[in-house]
Amino acid sequence: MTKADELVQPRLGRFALLEGLASDPPDFAEAHNSLGVAYARMGRAEDAEREFARVLELDPDSASASNGLGVARARDGDLDGAIAAWRRAVELSPTQFDAMLNLARALSDRSRPEAISYLERFVREAPEGRYREDLQKARGLLREWRATDPTN
Repeated sequence: MTKADELVQPRLGRFALLEGLASDPPDFAEAHNSLGVAYARMGRAEDAEREFARVLELDPDSASASNGLGVARARDGDLDGAIAAWRRAVELSPTQFDAMLNLARALSDRSRPEAISYLERFVREAPEGRYREDLQKARGLLREWRATDPTN
């Protein structure tokens, strides 16, 4: 067994376990959510979208699944669908900071004032420890936007 095989094998085992959990019983929302995350990380946007949609059928108030659905849709080129999913995630959970940041980025070319509003909220409320790098980038982007358009 090569070094690469040694690294990949445990991940494949965990992936197979997730697939099994998601199918038996088929209404295990957390397994579908975890499988959606795994598919998204693998670049399998359609599969990720299907899993997150299944979570939302089982638990319509899952902010995490709404954020994941937004990520999958964005990767699949459906920016309108992604924005709708991220709006829903932030609506469901005001502390869904990943969705808030994704939404601000997606809106930056469409609705700068709305993007600024989400980005300011992210900077104000997101925990520094977990989002340190994103917060630095967000603060820089806000400064840049304000410099180019002081009315914002």
